[in-house]
Amino acid sequence: MRCREAVALVRAKHAYSERRICRALGIARSVVRYVPQPRADEAPLRQSIIALAAQYGRYGYRQVAGLLWQEGLKVPQKQPQRAWLGRLGTKTLYIQPGSPWGNGDWESFNAKLRNELLNGELFYTLRGAQVLIEQWRCHYNRVRPYSALGYRPPALGSSQ
Repeated sequence: MRCREAVALVRAKHAYSERRICRALGIARSVVRYVPQPRADEAPLRQSIIALAAQYGRYGYRQVAGLLWQEGLKVPQKQPQRAWLGRLGTKTLYIQPGSPWGNGDWESFNAKLRNELLNGELFYTLRGAQVLIEQWRCHYNRVRPYSALGYRPPALGSSQ
């Protein structure tokens, strides 16, 4: 039960003031009295998020936020708290050259290619596959937000 609802329930059953109920329940009165102010651009932002999620089904919320930022929409950013490995006392292991996980960039690229393109398409001809893969490559290099560049596309990130 939410704080507002709890206070309203107690107030309906008993003849106590809001101030007294809040003090007894340990709830700040500002919580009960707060009226949320929706953002003016909430509807267009929500529509854009839905459209991008439909177009790029495999993108996470950060990549969608990066695409919205490219369109000029202001997206509220909540940065997740990171646990740094050095503070935790962990160390990296030596990986033999040529091992599959030793090539993290290629493994990451292959996973993105599979998730964002290959798993969602059926290729009937070689030419059709070439066209779709080229379109995806251009999108990947020019439009798709990169986390390492602050969720900007490479074309935009390299110019700044």
